[in-house]
Amino acid sequence: LGPVNSNSFFVGFGGPCEMQNDGDPIVKYDRLADRWLISQFAVRQGSPYYECVAVSATPDPTAAYYRYSFSYRVFPDYPKIGIWPDGYYLTMAAFTSGTGSYLGPKTCVFNRSAMLTGAPATQQCFDPATPYGDLLMPSDLDGRNPHPAGAPNYLAGLNWATSPGSQLQVWKFHVDWSTPANSTLTGPALVNAPSYSIPCLSGGLC
Repeated sequence: LGPVNSNSFFVGFGGPCEMQNDGDPIVKYDRLADRWLISQFAVRQGSPYYECVAVSATPDPTAAYYRYSFSYRVFPDYPKIGIWPDGYYLTMAAFTSGTGSYLGPKTCVFNRSAMLTGAPATQQCFDPATPYGDLLMPSDLDGRNPHPAGAPNYLAGLNWATSPGSQLQVWKFHVDWSTPANSTLTGPALVNAPSYSIPCLSGGLC
């Protein structure tokens, strides 16, 4: 199969996810469920913007998919997705819809258990308390063994502002689908790292 446009997975779904093919596509394999996840954003229509997510109904990536769209008032640039047993975790760089000003990172989690069965699915989102100059990366489960019971999803980012080149920032995202008010995003914890340089930080070539 392929190559195909990412929005071909949304044929018959309707709306911007079907009509637009705006890019930033992601293809992930959910090893615990033996399923595939495909996503891209739909942004050309302006706010609200959408992250379009398709989860395969079977282990066959060329067969049927359950389709979802999650909406945002901010421009959800540079989306990244991590597979975790209690959810599909999304990070993005949030920009204003009018001026395009950078607001900082934003992170959300989709209800994985619902999406694996094609049931209606919700999301929960947080904005880190102090915006800073980098996109967060969600942790991603690649092995066959789940994380320890109750372990949060860990989000990591480069600590540009306070100690560039020597630390990482780490957040813990705990989701509670039964009682969303109990969901939390805590951090950042500063983690010392071997010295590194950021090519683009001072106008260098990426």
